[in-house]
Amino acid sequence: ADKNNRYAVSSYAGMSHNFNETNTVSGSTWLVAFEKISGNFTFGISQDYVSDEYDINDLGIQFFNNISNSNLYGQYANFSPKANFNFWRHSFDISYQRVNNPNDFANFSTSWSMVYNTTSFHAFGLNAGAEPIKTRDYFETRTFDQYYQFPTNYNFGGFISTDYSRPFAFDIRLQNRVFDEPGRRYFFYSIAPRFRPSDKLFFVIGHNRDLRKNDIGYVNPAAIGLTERVSDSIYFGRRRVVEHESFIDGSYIFNNKMALNLNLRHYWSTAVYNKFYYVSKEDGALEETDYEGFAEGGVSLHNQSFNAFNIDLGFSWRFAPGSDINVVWKNVIFKSGDPLERNYFRELEETVNAPQVNSLSIRILYFVDYLWLKK
Repeated sequence: ADKNNRYAVSSYAGMSHNFNETNTVSGSTWLVAFEKISGNFTFGISQDYVSDEYDINDLGIQFFNNISNSNLYGQYANFSPKANFNFWRHSFDISYQRVNNPNDFANFSTSWSMVYNTTSFHAFGLNAGAEPIKTRDYFETRTFDQYYQFPTNYNFGGFISTDYSRPFAFDIRLQNRVFDEPGRRYFFYSIAPRFRPSDKLFFVIGHNRDLRKNDIGYVNPAAIGLTERVSDSIYFGRRRVVEHESFIDGSYIFNNKMALNLNLRHYWSTAVYNKFYYVSKEDGALEETDYEGFAEGGVSLHNQSFNAFNIDLGFSWRFAPGSDINVVWKNVIFKSGDPLERNYFRELEETVNAPQVNSLSIRILYFVDYLWLKK
C-alpha cells in the first residue's frame, strides 16, 4: 500500500513438484492485483494463472488447474447511518476466463449485488448475474481435448436476515438461474430459523433445497459395465438433480467454563436421467446418440442417490487458565445407490439404519506458565 493507504498492489506465486518413479511433473501459479482500498468507492483489477500441471492435492484440495482469470471488481459502500439504514453496499464483478492448454476462451460473466442493514438491525439483499456468451466447458467433459458448449444464462436472487439479538430470528435466501435452453432451470432456497430461549441455550434449525431441472452433465458408460463405449465418444445425460440439506446447530452454556455443542447434518441428493447425448467434437453441441443407458421399464441405469448423515457432539471445559478438556463424539453414515421413491423421510430412515461409524475422542490441553515454574 502507499503511504496514504489508498492504493495497494498484491501478488503471490507458487510452484508444485510431483516426483514420480520415472519423471518429475512441475507446475506454477501466480496472481497480481491492483486495488483502491480506501473511501466509499473501492475497486480492483486482478489477473491469476494456474498452469495445466500445477497440482497440490497431496497437501490439500485443489479444484481446478489449467485456467487463467481476469477480474474487474468494485463496490460503493456507505458506513454512516442515514435515514433508516446503518450500512449499505452495492458491488459488481466482471470476469473473463481462459483455458491455458489449449489456449482457448472459457467463460465471461458479470454479477451485481446489494446489501442493506437497517437501524433495527435487520438486513436484506439482492443479486443478479449473467453469462451472456456461450461457455466452452472443458472441465465437465473430463478432457481438455474437447469442450461442452454451456448455454448462456442469467441468475437473480436475494436474502432476508432478521435481528440476531432477539430470542427468535431467521435467515431466508432464494436463488434462481434461467438458461437459454427449453425447460432448463435451477432454483435454490434456504431457510434457517434461530432460537435463543435463554442466555444459556441457542440453536438453529435449517433446510436447504437445490433443484436443477433438465441439468446436463457427464455420464460414464464404464460405471454400468459398458466398457466398449468408453472410447467412442463423450456422453452427457439430461437429468433432474435435487439436493436436500437439513441441519441443527446448537449450544448450551453451563457457565463461563463449560459448554456443550451440537452439529447434526443430513445431506441427500438424487440424479434421475431421462435422455442421453454425445458431445460434438466440432462445436461442443449435444447430438443425438444411440447410447441406451436404460434398463427394462425405461429406468436409467445411471440414476443415483447419495446420503450423508453426521452428528458431532462436543463438551468443553476450561478447568484452569489456558487449559481445556474436550470430549467429542462423532457419528458418520454414508449411503449411496438407486433412488428409492424420492421420498425424503424414507431416505432418512434407510440412511439411519445403514452401517455407521462412531468415534470418541478426548483431548487434554494443560497450560504451563514458565514464569511461575521459574519462581
